[in-house]
Amino acid sequence: MTSSLLALTLVALPIRVAAPGLSSSEVAAEVVQVSLEHLAQQLSERGLQTQAGARLASTLGPERHSRLFNCVSAACLKELQDALQVDAVLSGTVERRDGALAVALQVRRTADARQVATFEGAAASTAELPELLTRAAQALAEQTWDGFAAPVDDHPGRAIASGLTLGAAIALLGTAAVLYGLSASGNGKLEAGDSSLSARQAFSLTWLGRTEQNVAIGATIAGGIAALACMALVLSSASEPGSHIVLVPTGAGLSVAGAF
Repeated sequence: MTSSLLALTLVALPIRVAAPGLSSSEVAAEVVQVSLEHLAQQLSERGLQTQAGARLASTLGPERHSRLFNCVSAACLKELQDALQVDAVLSGTVERRDGALAVALQVRRTADARQVATFEGAAASTAELPELLTRAAQALAEQTWDGFAAPVDDHPGRAIASGLTLGAAIALLGTAAVLYGLSASGNGKLEAGDSSLSARQAFSLTWLGRTEQNVAIGATIAGGIAALACMALVLSSASEPGSHIVLVPTGAGLSVAGAF
């Protein structure tokens, strides 16, 4: 992927995709419909909630669905966005060329009609079409995650501020941990009744231990605030129009990720 991904323990904001249909040439309508349903399922399994086929037709109505079929224009994309509350639209073609089935697919954002993903490939036969579409879904999903992540260059100041606040949070919380440890060590000596300590040393340890505890509490609070500020900066970037925190399938399962 071209965008930097930041792993986050957040609830994912799914990317919602509409797939009104695929244009075809010399390919049976049943094959095209089954192919579209398979593609929609594969995309959904990869983090893109995709509506297609009969479900989409029932929502839009037959006449409107036919008019918005294979939608690529800005006006068409806007209409689908308003009608279905989707973030992107899948369109494409399935054609028979030289005996093979050629597939060309695109994903466009409804917010600005920008193409964020594309795939082209061919299957030697109808039996090999599902495998091709599964590979297409993987490629389209990866490109779409990148296309919906806010590029780092769009918010350089915010990225720098996020890094600084994260560094401050780590430093403050680390300092607090050290001070808590020192305080606990001094208290341990006092509680053990170390005979080598004079009254003045004992008083000093008591005063120092309390000071360390107070500073540690302050550092903990400040570190927590810095961590929350960092998270707020990340969320503000992720909430930009067209930006998402997404569930990214990995070998170990699903990883929640976003970009800023």
